[in-house]
Amino acid sequence: MKNLIFPILLAFAAGAFVPVQTGANSLLGKHLGDGMLSTLVVFVVATLAAFIMVAIQRPDMPQIDKIVEIP
Repeated sequence: MKNLIFPILLAFAAGAFVPVQTGANSLLGKHLGDGMLSTLVVFVVATLAAFIMVAIQRPDMPQIDKIVEIP
């Protein structure tokens, strides 16, 4: 049971931040005047953040034969 405490807390925190993200997206849409533009901004920022995290962590890239085996 001790091994499950962190994943349970992480899932709870992720669920708790869904309304926060919704509110932030709504405010951004109001400030930009367009919901689709705010969606684009959020998507671009999230993509850049993901690229930065991958660049910082520098994970090993899988071999192509491993990728082909994925169903």
